[in-house]
Parts: sequence; C-alpha cells; structure tokens
Amino acid sequence: MFSCSNPNQPTLEKDICRGNAEKKYPDAYMIVVNTHFWVISLLFLLFINACGRTPQEEYFDYDIIEHKSHTETSTLTENGDAPVSFNLQDVLEMSNARRENLRVPSIERIESLAVGRGVRTFDIQDILSMFHTRYCQEKRVSVVYAIKDAQLLFDTMREIYGGYTYFGVNEVFLPVFEKILGILSEADYWYVDDFAWVLFENLSPYIVDNHFHIGGHFFQATADFFTGGSIMPFDKTESGFRNRVNNLYLQEVVGHDISTLFRLALDSSGVFYYTPVVVISGNDNPGFISITLVYTCGTEQVRNKPVVIVDARSNMGGNGILPRKWLHILTGEIVPQNFVSLSTQDYYEFLRIRDDSTELISFISAEDSITYMPIAPIGDNLSMTYFEDRVVRRDQLLILLVDRYTGSAGDSFADLFLSIENTLIIGQNTMGVLNFDAISQNMRLPLTGLHFMYGQTAMIHPENHLIEGQGIAPDIWTHGDALVAAIAMLQRHGF
Repeated sequence: MFSCSNPNQPTLEKDICRGNAEKKYPDAYMIVVNTHFWVISLLFLLFINACGRTPQEEYFDYDIIEHKSHTETSTLTENGDAPVSFNLQDVLEMSNARRENLRVPSIERIESLAVGRGVRTFDIQDILSMFHTRYCQEKRVSVVYAIKDAQLLFDTMREIYGGYTYFGVNEVFLPVFEKILGILSEADYWYVDDFAWVLFENLSPYIVDNHFHIGGHFFQATADFFTGGSIMPFDKTESGFRNRVNNLYLQEVVGHDISTLFRLALDSSGVFYYTPVVVISGNDNPGFISITLVYTCGTEQVRNKPVVIVDARSNMGGNGILPRKWLHILTGEIVPQNFVSLSTQDYYEFLRIRDDSTELISFISAEDSITYMPIAPIGDNLSMTYFEDRVVRRDQLLILLVDRYTGSAGDSFADLFLSIENTLIIGQNTMGVLNFDAISQNMRLPLTGLHFMYGQTAMIHPENHLIEGQGIAPDIWTHGDALVAAIAMLQRHGF
C-alpha cells in the first residue's frame, strides 16, 4: 500500500505515489519501474496543533550576502580553471564521512545532566493524572490560586520537566520563580491569560523548547534559511567557488566563512552545484497543520531494490518508534540514534508500566519499546536511552526527502539516516523539534485551569547536529521539488 503524505506536492509525484501515473505520465512511470528505484511516502501517526498556515517557501533579499564584482572591490576575480568534477559516488563518500564522524554524546555529559533536581517528593504518575483532569479554565482567579498554581508548576518542572537540568537547574529557575511569585503577589486577582503571560515572559529567556507552551505561548526557536538557489549557482574549483552565471570567483563573503557557507545542492535536472546557505534566526510561528496519517511503508517490497526514496516532507512527527521499526525491517539491523534521551521518568516505574502493558499504544507493543527504545537507570532516579556509536553498513542507496516541515519524529527519522551508510538526505533543513519531547497536549493547572505542555525527556545531541528550530541539515539542498530533482540525479548517474 502506498499513500501520499503531502497533498501540496506536484500532481506528478502524487500520481507516482498512488501508482496511477502510467496513464497520465507514461514516461515518468517507466522511470520508476524500469530503473528499479522506489518512492515511498513514509507516514507516522500525527497529533499536531492546528494554526492554519500551510507550508510554503520563503525568500529573502540578497543583501544578506555581500556579492560584489571584481571591478568594485576585487572580491571576485576571473579565472579559467575547470570545476572539480564529482559523481554520485563522490557525493556518497562525502555523506558517508559525515556519518562516520558523528559521535553520540559522552556518558559523562549525560551524567552531568542527570543530577541536580533534588529529592523526589511527587509520584510522577499521580501528578500527570492530576494535570490531565479536564479542569475548566477560569477567566479570573484569586492571587492565592495563582500563586499555588505557579508553585505547583515550578515544583513539578523540577521533578518532571526533561529540560530542567539542561537549562540550568535550581540556580537558574529558583530566582525566576521567586520573581514570578513577587509579581503575582502585587494583585488581589489575576485574569488567567495575564497569569499565563507572567509565567511565560519570565521563563522564556531561559527555555528554548518547541514542545513546551504555557497558555498557548510557545518557548520556541525558529530559523529561516537564505539560499542562493538556481540564480546563484557555484562550481567548486581549485581556485575557489565560481559563479556559473558570471564566471567570477568568490573570495569573500562578508561576515561568513566560505568554507562552511557553501552547501552541495541539486537542481531539477539532477545536476550538482554549490549554493550559499545562511541561517536566519527568528521567532515567527513555523505554522502547523492539524493532520492524522497512517503508517504505511511496503518495506518488504523494497528491501532488495538498489535504490529507495523515502518522502518525509511535511511529516511533522508522532511516534518515534515507528521509523526505527521500519528501518529495522528494511536493513535487518536496529539502527542507532545519534542522541541520548534523558528522561525524568523513574527507570523502575517505567519498567513497571511497560511490563504491565501488552500494548503501550494501539500500534506499539511493549516488546517494540524494549527493542527500539532500550532504557537504563542514571543519576537521581532518571532513565536514559543510549546507543553506542555505530554506522550500519549497507550497499542499497537510501534517499530521504525532507523539508522545513519535517519535525519531531521526522527529525528523529533524519537522524537515523545519519547512522546508515550509503544514504542521502535531500531537500532542506528539518524543522528542529527534537531537543525535548511532549508528554501530552492536554495538561492543565488545577486551580486556574491554565493549559500548558512540556515533556519529560531531553534529547542530548552531538554538537551542532540538531539545533532547536534549525533542525538537521540535508546532505544535498534542493530548490523546487526534491523528488523530481532526486529522480533526475539518479537518471543522470546511471540508475
């Protein structure tokens, strides 16, 4: 069974995905059949808040990058050397080197984050049950209720919130909550919306977590990416990066390191080139679409195919065990993650809940949890999921398509591809919603009824591997339809 995850993608892709393209696009369909590479829309189960905005590309003014000719400042010079030639095998060698050099964070770093919360005073399950009681949100409450709920939020964050030690433990949060309590005590009553803003305004300087929100205010980090695209294509030569349009060589980009600024890209005809990619940080809402999808993969059908393309664009997450299970079926090995999950859930309590349940969720068994999310005790009654550094060896070429709306479990899926040899991630940076998890979207404080959400688990990534709001960088950037570009690349290189 094949299903399409992105209704906004071009008609050609949707028809290929549905298997009906032969009627309308006979040549395109023959590409898929005759060359024996398969396109899969890999779908996870999604439970995402709706904000009404659909994914779209954004463009920025070019004065972000100073691009001057040699007649002005000698920044660019003419030359005549040929570009460095490379083929798909060369690109795979570069991507394989990226995988080999990725290192799981050290146990010493994890141990440093597993202490500092103090003695546990709550039964976490009791607290979560209380938070999930469907309290009605009040419009206005007394200062006594506001202070009690603020104190409860702080106490439970200290014991439950996965990011508490990550962002600085008591030394950071105690002064913040003392300030909050002082502000709250200045009024006899508080409108709950104002109460939520006091909490958010004072906590937001210290927390960057795209899953955490209080009263609809998200502690989010976002980023946009300026890219030169097809109007600023460069070749890499022995003399430096040469612009294909004007044949001039770039010697300087003001404020940027050329060696890290340029990224390998792919145009719609499958030709490699280099393009500048600049991170533009911002706090605009990235836009979420409320969507529920079903996990379909057809793994057995493609296990022995020489090339498999997996389309995870606009897949904003869900259950992180499903992609691990899919890759296990495909590769025959359990693919390790490159980050360490550190959870405030007590190790032995986790075992009890897991062992008492034959199914954790309707489609995830306790055995799946043991296999794909192995846990171990660490620190002050915490638990962690840790995999040794390892790259799965595989001859089959796997291609993952991602974009700025591939997030959470989608981020995790991209991370898993970085543990497999001969894989390529093509598209744009993922969303970057994987430094912390989310327990539930339906937690409320008992006295004010204030709606909030945070997670129990901190995901500790290798340095610069996944930055909240920036995501995981692709091996190859594309502008336009990544699927069309990937297929053209394969055709050009003999697949």
